[in-house]
Amino acid sequence: MWRLLLVTGLRRGELAGMKWEDFDSATGTVRVVRQRVVEGDDSVVREKRPKSPNSVRTIMIDKVRAEILGWMRPAGGSA
Repeated sequence: MWRLLLVTGLRRGELAGMKWEDFDSATGTVRVVRQRVVEGDDSVVREKRPKSPNSVRTIMIDKVRAEILGWMRPAGGSA
């Protein structure tokens, strides 16, 4: 995941919020549609939309990263 973070420029909260449904192995892309953040006095982890509408995006990833994610994906493609 560190390599994905480094090669895509994703924010750490965006990476933490990714789900398998956001990865498309056929096109070699990941979709950024949510992030996980720690908020409030109780330091609760919450899932929310990215910071701005422009932060919702699809990112192309290189073939090596796409293959690694494909190997890591659980059977059934979700989780």
